[in-house]
Amino acid sequence: MERKKEKRESVEKEVHTTTLKVFGIEYDISGPEDPAYTRRVAEYVDKKMREIARQSRVLDQSKLAVLVAMDVADELLMLRRKRYAIIGRTGTAAEKLSRTVAVKPEKE
Repeated sequence: MERKKEKRESVEKEVHTTTLKVFGIEYDISGPEDPAYTRRVAEYVDKKMREIARQSRVLDQSKLAVLVAMDVADELLMLRRKRYAIIGRTGTAAEKLSRTVAVKPEKE
């Protein structure tokens, strides 16, 4: 018996290259994302780097980048925790509601 191989169609995404500046350094970033989105991300990172540089007085850019990564990761994990808590509350509320709603049999 002969097996037919499935053809995998590769969906090629358009790659955009965006030139942007983060903390005074220019970067060319390539990816499938919309350039406007890439600029928003860069602006956020730049804002965080400047904010943490002001607060910590760290001059070494590598150390500053690690502090920024830690701060952004902390934000992400906190948001995930809140999201899971909301999902948990929603699930619990839905379970309670489903127990209180009586399903009436259909009349013939």
